[in-house]
Parts: sequence; structure tokens; C-alpha cells
Amino acid sequence: MGITTYKKQMATEVQTTIQMAFAQSKYGYQGENELVFDLRQDQKNKIFELVWQQAAKVVGHVMLSEASVGQTTGLVLAPLSVLPEYQHQGIGGELLRAAEQLAADKKFAFISILGEPAYYQVFGYQTASQFNITAPMPVPDDYFMVKPLVDLAQTNGKLVYAPAFKLNA
Repeated sequence: MGITTYKKQMATEVQTTIQMAFAQSKYGYQGENELVFDLRQDQKNKIFELVWQQAAKVVGHVMLSEASVGQTTGLVLAPLSVLPEYQHQGIGGELLRAAEQLAADKKFAFISILGEPAYYQVFGYQTASQFNITAPMPVPDDYFMVKPLVDLAQTNGKLVYAPAFKLNA
């Protein structure tokens, strides 16, 4: 079936997808469902969600939430999840590309990710420090990445996440 926009009736399947995907990941489950729930409740920040369905079953999910660096508005990609039995089939990459297209179509300046460099660099993500963008919390430089969707030469400073992330200092 492929990519579609998230609908409320998919909430339970999305929750299961996130839980199972992160439970099997290198770092384990770290409250990603709670983050998604909190982001959905926040009426002040824009969010966008896409799902991958196969045989009417949700097997992948991606969420983007509004963020900023100074006066520049971008998005944070978190989380991106695919059920373990569907991983390594390109579903995550397709969701990522669709999320990037959605962000570009809506005229956001960048997408930020805190994730595995070996995976995200394949899609053109670069260390945020190359753009003089810093994280609001201590993280390894190579894991905090940005994909510019416009010229970021005039952008620099600390990334401000949506309040649901509980990271802003």
C-alpha cells in the first residue's frame, strides 16, 4: 500500500510499531511513544506524521515537529520507526524521503535528527556543527545532524525543540 498520512484511528498500530522498533534497536526503547503522545497534544507546534502501510497494516511511522534556530524555522525528525520484521527493506528510507519532501513543500529551512550517522549520512544529513547549530543538551557531535532545505549561511545558534522534548535550556 505504501505511504499515507497518519489518521487518529491508526494510533494503536503506530504505538505498537514504535514500541517494537525501538525495543529491538541499539539503544532500546526510551519513551518514544510518550514523546509522540506529548507532541500530538501540543497545539502550539506543528507536527506532521506519515505511515507506511502494507496489507492495511501500519509497519512504519515517521514524525516531524516544528523547531527553530534563532529566527529560522525547521523540523525535527523523531521518531522514525519500522517494525523489526520489515526493516532492511527500504521502508525507513522511503518514509524519510517522503518526510523531507513534505518539509520542503511546506517551506521549512531544515530537518534535524539525533540519530545514527552511518544511516542518516546516506540521505545527506551532516553534522549540525558544520552549520553552527548546537544541541540544547550534550550529545556527540556526529550524532546531531541537519539536512538543509535552504541556504543556512545566516543561521546559527542553539536548536530549540518543541516543549514536548523537555530538552530546551
